[in-house]
Amino acid sequence: MSTLRDQVNITFQELKTAIATHFTPCITIAQGISKLTSAIQGPSESVQDFAVRVEGLAKSTNAPADFTTQLIFSQFISGLRQDIKTQIHIQNPRDFTEALQTAIRVEKAFKDITQNVNSLEASAATRAHESDKNAFITVIEALNNMVDSLAKQKPAERSSIVSSAANKAIAYKTVSGATAKTCLRDNSTKCRVISPTHPHLFNMGIHQTPT
Repeated sequence: MSTLRDQVNITFQELKTAIATHFTPCITIAQGISKLTSAIQGPSESVQDFAVRVEGLAKSTNAPADFTTQLIFSQFISGLRQDIKTQIHIQNPRDFTEALQTAIRVEKAFKDITQNVNSLEASAATRAHESDKNAFITVIEALNNMVDSLAKQKPAERSSIVSSAANKAIAYKTVSGATAKTCLRDNSTKCRVISPTHPHLFNMGIHQTPT
């Protein structure tokens, strides 16, 4: 820093560079190469960002330009994530620029595949939910129809029908994680059957118990 005292016309940019250089730790070529050769692409690091990082590490080695160029090319491929690196080896790029362009294309292709798979899974889940919902409604509709039919019978006939069916008429259907249970009981007088289309009371032993 003492040499700056004699520089009367030094600019602010020159002063800033001199200060940064003075306080920047000096590393040997061997230390720089060691940092470079240990560089690997992070789990969420893009190909482009990794390439920039490798170039920066290569320049910090202070190695000759020709040697640095080869280091960048070699370590960039070596440090890529395995799925991308495998495709790069298949393409066998000639230099760093070609390797970078190829890696970016491969990365984009993998992202597109992942997005398509996620979209298909979401669509399948929606269809499955609608199927379960429709099946549940069908069960309730059938029970409602049976109740309507039984309600028209005479009390003695209805009691006989309900009594014989009491231990058999149990329907379970899971919809959106909730289990709907309906059962016929011969001693009930009134019970609510919850249905999107028939939310009313019946003079029938139907009981719904949410879990």
